[in-house]
Amino acid sequence: IILSINKHTKKIKLISLLRDTYVTIPDWGRDKLTHAFSYGGFSLLSKTIEHNFKLKIDKFVAVNFAAFSEIVNAMGGVDIELTEREAEILNLGNQAKTYHLDGTKALDYARIRKIGDDWGRTSRQRNVLKALAEKAKGMNKFDYPKILDKVLSRASTNMSEGEFLGYLASAPSYLKYEIEEYHHPTRSECRGVNVPVPNSKYYMQAIEVLDPKQTVLDLHHEIYG
Repeated sequence: IILSINKHTKKIKLISLLRDTYVTIPDWGRDKLTHAFSYGGFSLLSKTIEHNFKLKIDKFVAVNFAAFSEIVNAMGGVDIELTEREAEILNLGNQAKTYHLDGTKALDYARIRKIGDDWGRTSRQRNVLKALAEKAKGMNKFDYPKILDKVLSRASTNMSEGEFLGYLASAPSYLKYEIEEYHHPTRSECRGVNVPVPNSKYYMQAIEVLDPKQTVLDLHHEIYG
């Protein structure tokens, strides 16, 4: 997920890049976007994003599943509106309503694969981030450093503590910004294809962008206006 903060429009944008998008990974060849991080961490992922989407991503925060759950718990859990089927999958009931999710349940929610597709899955991931932002609005700002300590102790990042503190200082303002969502590519901009697994005789399912240039222009328009 690319996070973009625009101080002029006072908007925060959460932009999901679909993991199955078939891209060119520098020095590796054609493969799924998700594999770039596993092959070479953020360094290779950032090069892959820049090569295919013409975006330079300088800073990152990465968390594993355990860290994700701990960070949500450190925030006191999140309130998320679930569909009837989502509630059933999470063993929370059979009603479509707002449920309070602890770190484990929030992770299970973000990873649901029994329904929908990657568009739906990325939407749930963004829902968790929006719920965390909503939770932060009601917190005492003096609690933010405690959350920061939890994040920094469990996350992989190239941001310094000073940079994080700078964002925390502006948090009261940022939390008033409107949050908008976007995903790349949209359903109409791509098609499902079977592509060869690198160094193998097998094939895998991927998403092929129909018009890469136009799709990149659309992505840039969402970020920069």
